[in-house]
Amino acid sequence: MKKLQTRAISLLLSLVMVASLLPTTVWAADTASPITQEEWSSNYYTPAELSGYSFEYAFTMTGGDVAYAYFLKRVPNPEGTGMMNERVLVVARDKTGTDYTIPDYDSAGDAPWGGDADANKLFIEAGITEIGAYAFSNMPSLTSVTLGDSSALTYVGKRAFSGNDRAVFTDTKSGAQNVLDLSNVTSMGEYAFASCAKLTSVTLGGDITAVETGEGGAGNVETQHKLPKAAFSGCSSLNTVIFADESRLEIIGQSALSGTALTGVTVPSGVREIEQSAFSGLSKMNSLVLPDSLETIGERAFYCNTDV
Repeated sequence: MKKLQTRAISLLLSLVMVASLLPTTVWAADTASPITQEEWSSNYYTPAELSGYSFEYAFTMTGGDVAYAYFLKRVPNPEGTGMMNERVLVVARDKTGTDYTIPDYDSAGDAPWGGDADANKLFIEAGITEIGAYAFSNMPSLTSVTLGDSSALTYVGKRAFSGNDRAVFTDTKSGAQNVLDLSNVTSMGEYAFASCAKLTSVTLGGDITAVETGEGGAGNVETQHKLPKAAFSGCSSLNTVIFADESRLEIIGQSALSGTALTGVTVPSGVREIEQSAFSGLSKMNSLVLPDSLETIGERAFYCNTDV
């Protein structure tokens, strides 16, 4: 009996050792599954603009009833002669699902399409309510982001779209270009739209909880009633920020609107603190209205705003 037990244990250990050598993707198979073209056509959204594009591949995503697909078409190269492959990333809802959220990721490139950062266009279907941290950060070839309905968003995570300085944003519902209605976003991460240089106008909701990296890089810190750190910093074409009439914001975060093209700023009533560099580098700003509620102005909050 003792020999049989010993042999059984040895066999079990051998199996564990073999399993540890298998590729990670074998163990991840139950978290994301491939989707055929037929399945995508039946259960997911394909933008009308993609008529004539070829289906490449598609996968489900973990954390919600959302999937993504790549489409491809040969098009004239806008930056030179000849033709190029234009790749389009579509993120869509499963028609049979209920949880239409894109999860948070730990860093740029961690999203399931992170290895395919050469996408030229991005479509996010209307009805998706949350876009997680780093979801579409720093995609160097991205020139177009189409949101089915930006007003449906309730959460935009840390650096969700940061670094996409070439991307033109379009809201399908409103038909507007580079104008986003974020009035229903109640939670926003630091650097959410940083360096999105084509954005010209954003509308903010009455209250926002800021999600920012903790001191020393330790975890996330959530602060109510705050426009987060560097949320729109470096958005060099952003000339309009509309705050809600009944705004409950109390803090404008560090560098939140630095390096934008704002010409006039009216800080909402109720704001008690403007953190350092919040409005720095606004070279076109010529008017400023501060509320009676303001108690603290951080270092260089309005640095280099020479025309005020």
